[in-house]
Amino acid sequence: MLKHKLDWHIILLNVQGIFFNFAIQGWHKYCEYPAGFKHSIMKKIFRTSIIAAIFASFLFACNPNDPSTPDNTDPRDKFVGSWLCNESSHLNGASSFTVTISNNPSNSSQILIANFYQLGTSQKVYGVVAGSNVSIPSQTLSSVTIKGDGSIASNNTKINWNYIADDGADKDTCTAVYSK
Repeated sequence: MLKHKLDWHIILLNVQGIFFNFAIQGWHKYCEYPAGFKHSIMKKIFRTSIIAAIFASFLFACNPNDPSTPDNTDPRDKFVGSWLCNESSHLNGASSFTVTISNNPSNSSQILIANFYQLGTSQKVYGVVAGSNVSIPSQTLSSVTIKGDGSIASNNTKINWNYIADDGADKDTCTAVYSK
C-alpha cells in the first residue's frame, strides 16, 4: 500500500512517461519482429518492382501501329508469277501471250519480266517497283528499246501497262493488261 500522496504522483508520472515514450518513439520499438522479417519485406517489394518493370517494358515495347516497325513483306511479291498478257499494239494489233515475273535477286527493288512485248522467254525486261507501281526505265533487248510503266490493281490480280517499243525504224505505242 502507498503511504503518501507523493507516491501516487510518482507512479502517475512514470506511467505518463511510458506512454509519452511510446507515442514519440513509435510503437515499433516496443514490438518484436521475427528474425529476417524486415529483410523479407524488402525482398518482396524489390521483386514486385522488378516484375512490374519487366511487365511494363513488354507492354509498351512494341506498338503494332508504330510506323517505325519494319514491314517484312517484299513489295515485289505481289507482281511475281505467271500472267496472261492481253496486249494492244499500235503497229501489231491485239495479241495474247504469257509472261513470267520474278524478283531480281541482284536488286531488292526490281522485278524481271520474261517475254515482255513477246521478245521471248530468255529476254527479261527489268522494272523498278515502288508500292503498287512499276517503272520500266529505257532498256534495249533484241534491238528493241522498251520504256514504260504499270500499276497493279484489282486485289493484285491485274497489272495495267503503258509502254513504247522502238526498234529503230518504228515506235510502237502499247497498252497491256496482265491478269492472273
